[in-house]
Amino acid sequence: MTAGGAERMVAGPPRAAELPPALKDLQARVAAGMSGDAGRLNRQLAQLAELMRRGKPHDRLLAGIEAAIAESIARVARRRSLVPQAIAYPEELPVSGARERIIEAIAQHQVVILAGDTGSGKTRSCRSSVSSSGAACTA
Repeated sequence: MTAGGAERMVAGPPRAAELPPALKDLQARVAAGMSGDAGRLNRQLAQLAELMRRGKPHDRLLAGIEAAIAESIARVARRRSLVPQAIAYPEELPVSGARERIIEAIAQHQVVILAGDTGSGKTRSCRSSVSSSGAACTA
């Protein structure tokens, strides 16, 4: 409840049925961009749909949304391009044998603690495992 007694509604993405067919493709493209941009872009899509419904001018808003979606998708692509494609895990390091378990733990848990002797490869393995799992590409 707000001070005035009315509940504040937080709008999610517009439902596909609420969008004109021309905007459904844009909404699908929002999901391919940065997750941090999705809320703002979905709100702008809802505004655009309302302008279109009312027959109001909307060309500038449409162009701005299209450009913002393209930039968001490009940022995801740039981040993904920075992830090393082939990661070498030196087999002589004790942690190398646990690589798959580390990747699984990172995917399943918010916090993962690696414990091992100095020089066992914890730091290298952790960095490599996070990179190879694709974590933090779109956040």
